Amino acid sequence: MEIKDIMKSPVVIDMDCTLGEVVESMAQKGVNSILVTGENGELIGIVDVVTLMNTIVPEYVGNRDKSVAGFIDNNMFKDFIADNRDKKVKYFMHSEPKTINVNSSVLSACIKVTEGRQTRVPVIDDNKKPLWVFTREWVKRYLAETMWFECNCACK
Repeated sequence: MEIKDIMKSPVVIDMDCTLGEVVESMAQKGVNSILVTGENGELIGIVDVVTLMNTIVPEYVGNRDKSVAGFIDNNMFKDFIADNRDKKVKYFMHSEPKTINVNSSVLSACIKVTEGRQTRVPVIDDNKKPLWVFTREWVKRYLAETMWFECNCACK
């Protein structure tokens, strides 16, 4: 089995899209991350739910001082969202995401997607254009499928 056999198509947006457009795309497509491309279609970043929250919620509220979050009501949170709706994705995306090449081995893809915070790893071609997304879900599926085939062979 090769990388291309276990991939899913990415949801891609342009670097000039706004936070509002990113959230709308993510909600419509049912994904938790979205790839950002530059002028020539090359991958330049990734946005996930954590990135969105870090962009929307001011530093004094977020992970820096959790006690402050208890004093923020829903209306204030909605104000934070409204204040950032038109912010361009190129200013808050996670730039230079970890990637794997279309010719990478399944093992190297599994290692890449399980290390660090980035749970989805874009698969790119030699021109850095995104082709697919490799996720932890695919690691689980690959392991289960491989074990199932081994079990069937051993049990015969």
